[in-house]
Amino acid sequence: MICVLILAAGCSRQAAPLAEVPSPADSARTAPEAVVIEPTVEPAASPTPDWLSQPGEVIDPENVMRLREAAVLPVGGEAYQLRWSQDSQVLAAFSSAYLLALRPVGLETLTTVVLQAPIQLLDYSPDAGWMATSSDPLKVDLRDPATGAVVRTLSSVGVVGAAFSPDGQSLVVASSDNFKAEVFNPADGSLRETLSGFETAAPIYGVRFDAPSDRLIWFARATVQVMQLPGGQLGAQLNHEDSVSALALSPSGSVLAAAAAGTQDGLFTPLLQLWDPTSGEPLGRLVLDEPAYGGMDFSADGRLLALSVGEVVMIYDVAAQQPLAALNGHAGGVQALRFSPDGTLLATLGMDQTLRLWKVVP
Repeated sequence: MICVLILAAGCSRQAAPLAEVPSPADSARTAPEAVVIEPTVEPAASPTPDWLSQPGEVIDPENVMRLREAAVLPVGGEAYQLRWSQDSQVLAAFSSAYLLALRPVGLETLTTVVLQAPIQLLDYSPDAGWMATSSDPLKVDLRDPATGAVVRTLSSVGVVGAAFSPDGQSLVVASSDNFKAEVFNPADGSLRETLSGFETAAPIYGVRFDAPSDRLIWFARATVQVMQLPGGQLGAQLNHEDSVSALALSPSGSVLAAAAAGTQDGLFTPLLQLWDPTSGEPLGRLVLDEPAYGGMDFSADGRLLALSVGEVVMIYDVAAQQPLAALNGHAGGVQALRFSPDGTLLATLGMDQTLRLWKVVP
């Protein structure tokens, strides 16, 4: 059974104090006007091969050629992001107005959430179990996806985005106030630190966590910079000739991969560029057949890098800087992809509104 949660407009526009857990009276004021939970029909998944439920091999350069499509699941809500729980038992696909959380083995749907404007879903953490939502630039609401209730409200200024760390123990809120980011403890709402120092001439920027929960990636058009937590020490500024369309940081934090066009052998062409994010030293660049948009991720051990190039998922050996496999299946561009933390599955999400799971065949 899927629960459809409709969050109606009508949340209070008044920012709550930092880290306040709403009292019953506050909850009545900040909760959605209507929360309707209705049973709906399970999405029809493709037949699941028996080997999907069996223990899998960790995907590595030696077996990546045996990756096969293990399951296909229709996904609604124009989802364009993916998140895994740290134990690899929960996978979520979501957009600013939709969330689907499921168990990969058995394709059991855990919840489906639909949000109505002006409420927007900024991020979801399977480990914390909360959605970060906003309908007001002065706050971020943490919500229970099962009920829609506001669990905690975090006050900020000029909220333009928010992202959980991979382990769900931190939430970074990006602010339009002088390129500032605030890192909160979602468990109690306390503000851990306020970070700045990223400089760019671009009027639009973003900040997010990647594989290591102690690193933030700042990015704006052609500029990328990695920041160490706590303390906010910035690595080298990584500048590209064109806007960065996809990026990822290796689990060790030692390699940053960025897709951006640049000049190679006298030609301006799509490139995959590898950097040492601390020193700024270029580690390599590979020519792509076409620009890579959206999906890019390192495997759990950092040996493989997957990225979406049109409808194809390309997988590279990071050390050798060579392509190892090309995965075909989506009927539209691949918007997001994520290796599971245990390294046994690769999830891809396409513009064809399907979620696909890939696994090494026995």
